[in-house]
Amino acid sequence: MLCRVITFSFLLCVALAMASGEAFAQYTRRAFEFVNLPATARTAGLGGVNITQGYGRPGAAMENPALLAPRAAGHLSANYMGLVAGIRQGTAGYAVLRADSGVWHVSVRYLDYGDFEGYDPAGQPTGTFQASDYAVTAAYSHQSGPFRAGLALSLLRSSIAGEGATGLALDIGGVFQHPEQDLTAGLVFRNAGVIISDYSGADSRMPFDVQAGLSFRPAFMPFRFSITAHNLLVDNLVYVESEGERPPFTESIFRRLVFGTQIGLGKSVILRAGYNHLLRKELRLEQAGGGAGFAYGIEVRAGLFTLAYSHLGYHAAGGGDHISLTANMQTLAGKLF
Repeated sequence: MLCRVITFSFLLCVALAMASGEAFAQYTRRAFEFVNLPATARTAGLGGVNITQGYGRPGAAMENPALLAPRAAGHLSANYMGLVAGIRQGTAGYAVLRADSGVWHVSVRYLDYGDFEGYDPAGQPTGTFQASDYAVTAAYSHQSGPFRAGLALSLLRSSIAGEGATGLALDIGGVFQHPEQDLTAGLVFRNAGVIISDYSGADSRMPFDVQAGLSFRPAFMPFRFSITAHNLLVDNLVYVESEGERPPFTESIFRRLVFGTQIGLGKSVILRAGYNHLLRKELRLEQAGGGAGFAYGIEVRAGLFTLAYSHLGYHAAGGGDHISLTANMQTLAGKLF
């Protein structure tokens, strides 16, 4: 039964991607790009894209539904990100274990761009307006030997100054955990779906992406390394100024890769670092790169609570500060009541 569901979902992802014109398309005209921002401090601290670390943590289901595992049941995760110019993102999720149907996870993501001053074509002020995005997601995962598969269905909404767009997105992910070694491999088809309603005069596309990753910890070492490939179906990620100019092959490859590592200091503290080459090249200034593309973070576990902080550099002017709090609500409720 599980194999049939996964096979059907995979074929549906491919069909939706082809129908929306996203497969093998340019990296343009994509709507709902906010879903590609890191949802948790853990992901941000590893470079902004990671689909293999965080197995069994509820927040990880927002990056790869296959990372949702039974030990996440009863945990509530809340995440906050502050960007430049007052842009803020908040996410929250909760996982439930059902003995007869696997693990379920429900999450909400909200991105607030703040207030803007509006003007008409003549330059006269028209008052302030707001812009925001949000997503409501239900995810499910199931184990089969060393493999775990997951599905996630999201309702997406974007609005600005009274205009809006609505979409429906499907994620399908899988992870393989080596039975004898600390090694995890993952594959995710993200954001295959349809635009239900679009902005007036727009012809948007879903931000469909295929991501593959690998995480491993060498024997007798406290470090865990990860490498994640994204934008695998985009034919060109390098901007060229003149027609016929071809970017170096290595540059095209490395813009698709994100590198991360973390080290555990005992059982309560984890340090993280990451590098995102695409962010580095796209958002750095010509004369000063600043911290664009580099990430670092720390996580502290205390009893039933886990607090994490990460900083991901986007530009020389600043980056994103991420704070995540995870609580074992099931155990906490048992102690309180």
